[in-house]
Amino acid sequence: MAEAEKVVCPTLREFFPEYFRFLESQRRASTVYRQRTVIQAHILPALGNRPLNEVSVEELESFIDKV
Repeated sequence: MAEAEKVVCPTLREFFPEYFRFLESQRRASTVYRQRTVIQAHILPALGNRPLNEVSVEELESFIDKV
């Protein structure tokens, strides 16, 4: 039996540039600026090095509620 390939998931820090490119096409500049500021100041320092598949929506929502 062949060993299963390990899937490498990007970290939150690696994912956010792509997220912001999408957001810039969908939202006003002021909204993008606000979200970028909060994410860079609060979320990335605390959770930025964690792979996306290890961070739940509930965990992010709980973290954001505390900010």
